[in-house]
Amino acid sequence: MFKNLFSKNKGVEEPKEEKVETSVDSVAKEPEFEIPKVLVNKSIGMENCGEMEDMLKEMLEMFVDTKAEKKGEIEEDYKNEDWVNYQIHVHALKSTSLTVGLEPLHYLAKDVELSAKEMLADETKKEQKVAFIKANHDNLMKLYDASCEAATELADSIVVD
Repeated sequence: MFKNLFSKNKGVEEPKEEKVETSVDSVAKEPEFEIPKVLVNKSIGMENCGEMEDMLKEMLEMFVDTKAEKKGEIEEDYKNEDWVNYQIHVHALKSTSLTVGLEPLHYLAKDVELSAKEMLADETKKEQKVAFIKANHDNLMKLYDASCEAATELADSIVVD
């Protein structure tokens, strides 16, 4: 350090200037999406199925059985940037996932759905909301897959008389 002889504050030490590395490797990146450890809340599923395990099992099985079709619709809407139908299909995913207790999927679908809904209601927000959807779509699809695996495991663990 040195004293700045040309400043009004003679004798005051200037702060040390730090060099900042600007290589691509040093740029902060968003953390990679991690699938939550707990994907299903059985108590919510039971509550939504009238506390009947056989009904929860059936609903979980239906949720998993319709995945290929429902995921295909969402993927097609996304690919075509058909945000009206994308919002409708993600809304359905949000609702059905909570019915069977798939909370993390429900909450991510809710965030994506609300972005689509806000974009459709206010054209000035389109760029921002599309960016949010594009940043979260793949994560939503990964979480959908993982949630179906968890739903299958729970359904298989329920023994119906």
